[in-house]
Amino acid sequence: MRYFSILFLLFLPYSARAQTGLVPCNGTKESPCDFNALLMLVNNLLDFAILIAMPIAAIMFAWAGFRYLTAGGDTWRIQETHEIFKKVGIGLLVVLSAVLIVKTILVALGNPDVIPFFIGFSENRMS
Repeated sequence: MRYFSILFLLFLPYSARAQTGLVPCNGTKESPCDFNALLMLVNNLLDFAILIAMPIAAIMFAWAGFRYLTAGGDTWRIQETHEIFKKVGIGLLVVLSAVLIVKTILVALGNPDVIPFFIGFSENRMS
């Protein structure tokens, strides 16, 4: 029960994002499912991936740090912990690189909602 409450508190700020939904259209005239809705869906999926990857990476870094502190000089356990640090760092780098590449492509395709992600762009440049 204690672990569930910790996970609940970790993911509580992300529940507001869940109320808007990942799919930005519903097929009506007010919210048609067109190319812009597809670009927004890809953008929402990337944002969701970051929202999931960051807490998981933080938990894994904390776990590896705990293992490092409790290794007690055992070289095999320290090497294993270094591998955990390395794998989590590489995984986080892969996720962030993929997000950067795909968001760059979204900007090139003309999705105006992605532009604030990049520093130095303004909405006036796209007009």
